[in-house]
Amino acid sequence: MKYARNVFIQTRILNDKTYAVKNNDVYLLDEVAYKIWSLLDGERTVDEIAVAIAEEYKEDKETVLEDVNEFIQELKNVNFVEVV
Repeated sequence: MKYARNVFIQTRILNDKTYAVKNNDVYLLDEVAYKIWSLLDGERTVDEIAVAIAEEYKEDKETVLEDVNEFIQELKNVNFVEVV
């Protein structure tokens, strides 16, 4: 499945911290969350995103896939991403 960022979500970097902002909702994105966020371009599958993260951080792909799916579900719950 492929997901894309909601076009109405803006990201801001303040004091070396990255925030995703929609209206009055603000979410802090850590380094890995921001990397996943940046890969949610509507072109990559969840599996491809997990592989990219696993390779970059030298982690087990299956564990990363679970984490990526969990993070995407959280983003879906607040309408920050949509299925493409």
